[in-house]
Amino acid sequence: MYRVSAMLLGAILVTVVTVLWLKVAAQENPAEKAVVQPQAPASTARTPSEPIRLFNGKDLTGWQVWLRKTGREDSRGVFRVTDGMIHVTGEDHGYLATVDDWRDYRLVVEFKWGKETFGSKYVRNSGILLHARGPHGNAGGVWMASIECQLAQGCVGDLIAISGKDEAGQPLAVQFTSEVVLGPDKRPRWKPGGERRTFTRGQLWWNQHDPEFKELIDTRGRFDVESPVGEWTRVECLCAGDKITILVNGHVVNHCFEARPSSGKILLQSEGFEMFFRKVELHPLDKKPAGGVAPNRADEPFAGRLSLEQAAAFLDSVSLQWTQQRKCGACHTNYPYLLARPRLRFGSGEAEQQVRRFFEDRVTHWDSPEPGRKPRWDTEVVATAAFLALHDAATSGRLHPLTRQALDRMWTLQKPEGHWNWLKCDWPPAEHDDYYGVIVALLGVGAAPEGYRDTPQARAGLAKAKAWLAKNPPSSLHHRAMLLWAAVYFPELVSPSEKERIIAELRSAQNADGGWALPRLGEWIARGKRKVPPEGPSDGYATGLVVYVLTQAGVAKSDPAIQRGIAWLKQNQRESGRWFTRSLNTDNYHFVTHMGTCFAVLALTSVQD
Repeated sequence: MYRVSAMLLGAILVTVVTVLWLKVAAQENPAEKAVVQPQAPASTARTPSEPIRLFNGKDLTGWQVWLRKTGREDSRGVFRVTDGMIHVTGEDHGYLATVDDWRDYRLVVEFKWGKETFGSKYVRNSGILLHARGPHGNAGGVWMASIECQLAQGCVGDLIAISGKDEAGQPLAVQFTSEVVLGPDKRPRWKPGGERRTFTRGQLWWNQHDPEFKELIDTRGRFDVESPVGEWTRVECLCAGDKITILVNGHVVNHCFEARPSSGKILLQSEGFEMFFRKVELHPLDKKPAGGVAPNRADEPFAGRLSLEQAAAFLDSVSLQWTQQRKCGACHTNYPYLLARPRLRFGSGEAEQQVRRFFEDRVTHWDSPEPGRKPRWDTEVVATAAFLALHDAATSGRLHPLTRQALDRMWTLQKPEGHWNWLKCDWPPAEHDDYYGVIVALLGVGAAPEGYRDTPQARAGLAKAKAWLAKNPPSSLHHRAMLLWAAVYFPELVSPSEKERIIAELRSAQNADGGWALPRLGEWIARGKRKVPPEGPSDGYATGLVVYVLTQAGVAKSDPAIQRGIAWLKQNQRESGRWFTRSLNTDNYHFVTHMGTCFAVLALTSVQD
């Protein structure tokens, strides 16, 4: 009884001290001069060249224990392995530390909270310490000099500079720099383009931290993207040179640069609460191709073997380049990229998050008076809302607040008849009629997590959109395929007999080589009112789209048509990783190849699920 009471008292005292320290540190002087920590030679830290499981699922091999009360001894098993998970009982403050030092990596950690809180009324607390240096316990006898990625409830992804001392008692300084704004609570939050600020102590809050969040156990902020108690949260720490980027459940939440140190050990904290880790992995960072990729062309050599990793590298390159250079969304490039890229677990995901962040930034500033911030067309609002929702569904499984904001805005632009004023650039198949836009909207709302389709505005908008589709039948087999796809979310869009007719039409359009050709999926009128000849070889877009839609509609993966389509895709990838598709409009850039590669990826991964 006495031991439990003392434990509770110790936990409460540490929590109070921590909270007070954070409140004081958050108000540090922005102009405070930083002390640069000397870097250890690069040769002392390892860089992963392939995925590495830091936790083997069986024991704590490769880790060292440090506890505030007992040092390297852990007789009570504060850190143990239970059912293939690292089980942190939380009975004492301390950490597990990797034996090796690491640099230039993507760290993937999945954690969830247990039941034991030792009576605390404050938020459950833990963290991942990056670039840790010096002797064990050199920071206050508990931690190591490091940069913490916070795991506390409501604060997952915050960054904290923790300084310490070396063996001789000399300072081990830590610092990082970021772009920040002050929230209503006067706490600094990461915001691209904000005021540059260097932290030598204190806390950089993640970008959507709720200023009204009460630091009480198991409360949630309005915009939190971490998972609820008892569910797994995925945290990724991208450490590239002196830059650190933090992702939580697929969302970029924090970023810093000029981090000192920029290598060191990786620590998992015990901070007074029971928790579990089931995955602790290191992955190599993406290698960006020099100069990007060559233009799309029909005579590019074939790869000879399927490489989804190369497909990911191609999509990352062209989508990020389009986003950065054009600064807009495109139905043929970075919108479908948000749908396809989560299916490929290759690389760091940095390009994916940069593209995602661009669209989130657009939503954030649509009402800004600054030039160029307002939506360019109604199409931008619909496409951004829909593909952010599809990306949410494919990544975190939660509806991001900015996605909800974009979806809500989409309904305000819906015409009384039920459609939207879609771009009509004579660029089939995506930017030439309103039908395509209605289907895109339905796909986004159908996939949107957290029951968004059942909100009052969504129900009203869906009813009008369905009525419009009933009065405006699809004009091409391509659009009938899109309707079949939307019917996966809204079965009432097609009757059973109509569904079978569309499937039969798609089967009959398959070429002898097993692929499909975009010209055969419609009587297309391109720019200049030019009719597109129906002849043409099989291509990545048509084959990928048809195979993907058929599998989503319930056609068996073992179906001969599906198998022949998959075989065509495996044989026709190009050296760059793309699947070529000739444009219906011009014979210059063939940007539809980008969309074609997205759907090829969707098709290939759909038969692997």
